[in-house]
Amino acid sequence: MKSKKKTISKILIIISSLVALTLLIFVVLSINFLAPVDKKSEEVIEFNVPTGMGKNQIADELEKAGLIKNSLFFKFYVKFNSNKELYAGTYNISKSMSVDEIIDTLNKGKSLENEAITVQFIEGKRLTDYAKKISENFPYTEEEIIEVSKDKEFLNKLIKNYWFVTEDILNDKIYYPLEGYLFPDTYNFKKNASIEEILEKMIKTLGTKLEVYKKDIELSKYSIHELITLASIIELEGASSSDRAGVAGVFYNRLKDNWTLGSDATTYYAVGKGFERDLSLKDLQSCNGYNTRSESKCAFTGLPVGPIDSPSLASLAAVFEPTESDYYYFVADKNKKTYFMKTYKEHSEVVSKLKKDEVQNAVDNANRELQTRYDFRGVEASYNFDKTKNEVKLEADEEFQIQQMDDILRQKLIKRNIEATAAEFKEITRSGKKSIQVVSFKEGIDKELAKKIIKQIKDAKLKVDAKINDDIIRVTGKKRDDLQATIALVRGSKIEQPLQYENFRD
Repeated sequence: MKSKKKTISKILIIISSLVALTLLIFVVLSINFLAPVDKKSEEVIEFNVPTGMGKNQIADELEKAGLIKNSLFFKFYVKFNSNKELYAGTYNISKSMSVDEIIDTLNKGKSLENEAITVQFIEGKRLTDYAKKISENFPYTEEEIIEVSKDKEFLNKLIKNYWFVTEDILNDKIYYPLEGYLFPDTYNFKKNASIEEILEKMIKTLGTKLEVYKKDIELSKYSIHELITLASIIELEGASSSDRAGVAGVFYNRLKDNWTLGSDATTYYAVGKGFERDLSLKDLQSCNGYNTRSESKCAFTGLPVGPIDSPSLASLAAVFEPTESDYYYFVADKNKKTYFMKTYKEHSEVVSKLKKDEVQNAVDNANRELQTRYDFRGVEASYNFDKTKNEVKLEADEEFQIQQMDDILRQKLIKRNIEATAAEFKEITRSGKKSIQVVSFKEGIDKELAKKIIKQIKDAKLKVDAKINDDIIRVTGKKRDDLQATIALVRGSKIEQPLQYENFRD
């Protein structure tokens, strides 16, 4: 009997010891798993909890982000030791925070959406535009933001910390070193965020987007800086995201054959103009590291010295996945449809065709307005465009109605970028019960105007030969740049007639 009691006693002692040991292990593990990942860490991670995400998934994502040590323990702890709800939102969570602190943060629902400043940056904008946007939301001037973006110490820090930021940005020919590196997106910033923190967050986001293309970047003959530069040009030259791969293919063909890139967008950036202003001959002749349409002795082939805007993800993708073709030219219409051509002759013909389409669009819009106007209710009035004659016919019951229709048509033409001088509004005539007016669009150059243009070309001392051939002026030259300079000269002159430039042949 005594022996049996001793045995039972030993078993109880063993069980008690095991229980005690288990509890000790659990306590040790609890202390370990509940503790911060890194008490000394100053890194703050933006952690997003989408609507509908459960506690188990939150635990898994926290572990992936390196914010907790063990997701399984977190799940157990939340289930049995906490009755707190975890709310959706975007939060700033540090590796120095304990599990309890993290749970408390997620429970209070004090997300960045409520406590931070949200700023949206649109693709295709320049760094100066972004500086203005930041200035509107934070107590910093545009000048202060630009100054920080150029600070050598800050730039060298970025080069050291981010694989895609290279010493190329330190080139003294670059206007703004971080142009193109601030990824366009919607951001949540701390209210007291410094300029460096704001800029670095945008740069870091670009790095995240580029990770998927890291292998393509390694295999490319172009540097990462050049690839971002090309993406920034495609951003402005591609009429729509679906056409950008095709535009990229055109630029790659030009680069391969050592052509000038010929991008208007680079010239606009080079001279600091917006797209609403026309380029002058002086602009085209400007000497800098950006102007890929330079008509001067400093003309160059290849890519500009740096990006000209912040490209979107679609433009970055186009750089790495271009459409292979034998196209060297492209042009887009107002409906953002892009046309690709092999030769300049084809290019000129398409441009001419698009001009007629713009007149047709203006006519269609004018007819639609007539249908909505109270003063034309019950009036048989219309516009009709004859593309073969390049004429628009206006018909109405009375002469004063035709005069009103004149104004409508002029407005619609301007909106379609058809110059007012392109149209000749002839006298109003009467035919039966109808008042009629014909508006003709000028084509060809009369002799007097041709002489005037040739004199301008000669006075400019351009290295070209200009001759009158029927109703056109034929200009020949040894270099493409000289011919483009001639076009720029004529465009910049005060000629009261819009001109077509076609049949450009090598």
